[in-house]
Amino acid sequence: MTAAESVLSDAHTWSFDAFALDEATDGHPLSILGFHLIKQAGFISLFELNEQRLVNFLRQIEHRYQDNPYHNRAHAADVLQSTHAILYGSKVLHENFVEDREVLACYLAAMVHDAEHPGVTNDFLVKTSHHLALRYNDRSPLENHHLYLCFRTIHQDKCNFFSGSSQEHELLPWLRKIVIEMVLATDMKQHFHLVSRFRQLILHRALSDVDDTDGEEKSDSVAAVSKSLTGSASWTQLRDLAQALDNREQGNTHIRVDTNLDESEKVLMFQMVMKCADIGHLTQPRDIHRAWVSSLEEEFFRQGDLEKGNDLPASPLMDRSKSGITQTQASQSVAFFQLIALPMYITFQLAFPACRPMVDTLMANYNDWVDQENSYKQQEQQLQQQQASIQSKA
Repeated sequence: MTAAESVLSDAHTWSFDAFALDEATDGHPLSILGFHLIKQAGFISLFELNEQRLVNFLRQIEHRYQDNPYHNRAHAADVLQSTHAILYGSKVLHENFVEDREVLACYLAAMVHDAEHPGVTNDFLVKTSHHLALRYNDRSPLENHHLYLCFRTIHQDKCNFFSGSSQEHELLPWLRKIVIEMVLATDMKQHFHLVSRFRQLILHRALSDVDDTDGEEKSDSVAAVSKSLTGSASWTQLRDLAQALDNREQGNTHIRVDTNLDESEKVLMFQMVMKCADIGHLTQPRDIHRAWVSSLEEEFFRQGDLEKGNDLPASPLMDRSKSGITQTQASQSVAFFQLIALPMYITFQLAFPACRPMVDTLMANYNDWVDQENSYKQQEQQLQQQQASIQSKA
């Protein structure tokens, strides 16, 4: 077994290491993993895909990823693997209401979602009047550009892996529609709206299940938690509900989302899969997670350097002369977990209880940042006490 094959054998796990795959494939983690997953799923024969053109497409898209510290081809491979792990590990696919073409759409969206990312934010593009911001009228310029590259590449003759398929004229337009919605969902400006919609959908189902006891008396803990919940539930309330339901169901991992979702609700579900996968390193073992955070910090610093070079103030956490996201008292990381990550992932766990291992690792990383923040606070307090003692003796 080669080094690449060894890493690929873990592609279904919650603790995948995209850095190891990048090294094992000599800088081709995305194309190798993409081909592996598509072929393993049987999609080449099922959809009559042109194998050589598929390889050409994957290599072209991979080549579009720039050598940024964070938004690079290893990140794309990491998001693709996280998408795969979520789809299979959370049993999204076990109820036979997800079609094969929808899985292919998820893979495609993950592979292209950051193609040709310049290593700066949408806000930077807008305030510097970058040509991408001008082209897309300041509306999700990065995400729109990733999508443009995806479908422009597919329509190149040597990369159109649907060419010759009897399903090409029906499948490609349908895939395009779903992939567009999934990639646009990665713009953080859409975050709270999308998570709120999904939370309403899932809470309605979860609380309906709580009320529907088939004549049995529901547990006090579930009743108490469910009664207090609203659409704006905190992550701690969502966690308590997830725990109460898990306790009541004694580890049953059946999905709690309605399998009769309409088209818009199903798209929303796939958008949530994409969003969870996009920051999937938060749910990976500490060393891998911390390595990705360090990479993101360096990319932030590089944007800060560009901002200063354009006579603009460096954005928060992007000034390398000050503390970054790994050098602060961890308060920024803790806040990101509390406001963004924990509510989203725990809501997803409410829908798909089998993804609890993913959420457990997320919580471990969160607690690690909290411990770091508390340690800094204790050090500051001790320093202040020492200074006060010295001043009192002066």
